[in-house]
Amino acid sequence: EALTRLNDAQTINATDVQLKRILGKAHFLFANSLRDDGQISEAIANYQDALRNDTKRLDAANHLSLLLATTSNEALRSPAEALALAGRLCKITQNKNPEFLDTLSIAYAANKNFESAVASAQQALQIWEKSNNPAAAATRSRLNLYIDKQ
Repeated sequence: EALTRLNDAQTINATDVQLKRILGKAHFLFANSLRDDGQISEAIANYQDALRNDTKRLDAANHLSLLLATTSNEALRSPAEALALAGRLCKITQNKNPEFLDTLSIAYAANKNFESAVASAQQALQIWEKSNNPAAAATRSRLNLYIDKQ
């Protein structure tokens, strides 16, 4: 209901930057709920809507990239698009965001480029480990798979 009203408000005032940011956040949060509920197609559409409304929603681009790289639904899976999104995220953040580097490694692996997946995962690990972030364990597990070309 609230998302419908926000979309209606945007139609009325399509140039309102603050409204676009609010709408972007609403679509992002809704997409997260849909993803968690297993509604992948709808989640992808809402992440895309979030980005259309707020191009600075890097978290939406990251989640979208992950879904496009990892979904088991072949009709929705798009490793090349996932790689392009993740690559842009890493460029924007100058390869300093370990979450985005980890996503990049997943996208590389989805494209069967395991050498680059290893390099990106190693970069992410270096950053995670400096801050003792528990996310390092999952990245390390994936790194081992990439080394084995899986």
